[in-house]
Amino acid sequence: MTEVKVRKFNYSLEGLRGICALTVALAHVQTGMILFPTINQILEYSHFAHLAVLIFFMLSGYVIGVNYPGDHLNKKDYLVKRIFRIYPIYLLVILFCFSFEPDLNLSKILGAIFLLQGWTDRLVTNVVLWSIHYEIIFYILFIFIGKTKKNIAIQAAVCLALGMAVWVFKAVPPIFGGYFCGFAFWLTGLYISKLNPTPNTNSKSALLCLFFLAMVYNHLAPGGVVLNAIGLKNNNIDMVSAADIINMIPCFLIIVEAGNIAINRKLLLALYAAALAFPAMIIGFLFFTGRIHENFRWELSGVLLALAAVLFFVKQRYDMLRNIAWLGGISYSIYIIHWPIGYLMGEIFRPREPWEKALYFILWLTLVLVFSWLLEKKFQRYLKEKFFPHKATAAAIPVVTDNRVKA
Repeated sequence: MTEVKVRKFNYSLEGLRGICALTVALAHVQTGMILFPTINQILEYSHFAHLAVLIFFMLSGYVIGVNYPGDHLNKKDYLVKRIFRIYPIYLLVILFCFSFEPDLNLSKILGAIFLLQGWTDRLVTNVVLWSIHYEIIFYILFIFIGKTKKNIAIQAAVCLALGMAVWVFKAVPPIFGGYFCGFAFWLTGLYISKLNPTPNTNSKSALLCLFFLAMVYNHLAPGGVVLNAIGLKNNNIDMVSAADIINMIPCFLIIVEAGNIAINRKLLLALYAAALAFPAMIIGFLFFTGRIHENFRWELSGVLLALAAVLFFVKQRYDMLRNIAWLGGISYSIYIIHWPIGYLMGEIFRPREPWEKALYFILWLTLVLVFSWLLEKKFQRYLKEKFFPHKATAAAIPVVTDNRVKA
């Protein structure tokens, strides 16, 4: 008789995925639509959209690591499942975008269809698709990498070093720096999948602290500040770059805490200290040089950082996000459809009065959620039952527990 690990659905990480999709969507709606000022300000200053995309990369690596834990990989089965998970909904959305894309040309069409947005003209009706291009690259790279915990850590470090080299020497197109640094985040999620969950299901975490901290990082971009401060300024960068290396600390903490993952407590506290220290040094410098009031984002970051520091001592249940796991179940569709719906509505409607703009926002959010649900729960499920009636597609987030059963 042998022992196998039991896999349970991780509702908390699924909820985290939903939060990340929603914060990206809400960050874009304030730039893509004209709401009345109060809502615009709230949406602009209370999101962590860029870090949310980096968390998506980590969660993607985590999901793949949990679903493909061994060294042996059936490459054909793996690629078919990955393509099936991503492409049907993606194709439907880009065909929708083509119908109202201005100045549609062959470069845009081919780039969108073949997921080459990093190398061709991008659709203005769906600017978020760059990250799907990244994901496809990472899925392919997974086939060729070493999959032990040690190898994953080494490969992530190498990717960070190469990403930094692209930033410093500028010898290759900046998208390569994006690939290297983005894959380092993906590998970090893969590494987390190799760690053991905490057996205590009543564990407490400081997730609220980390969410406020993520907003601070989104406003201050501390990685770029540090690189500029040491004379390594670079304005020619891709959507992900060496400036994101410091962002890995809060992203790692958010997934570890939300997923109830066990790591050494001293290491955990050291990571919290580092995550708080980087923005604290920047805010301290701005305060003592009298520049803190030059930018409202800097002032707000000081307040948010103080709240994060206080909330570190106010613990919440690690699974506080489980009640919104349903949002995570439609997060992929939310991510790729929120922009085109907003763009199309902006072309059709021109609300002027505050009440019109409020209804406009409610209608946009309703359409995003409804169409996301239809795409994930009806369209994708229909295809899955038709083509893979007895197979899962590794879409949701399972977790490996310490419980064992005899097999």
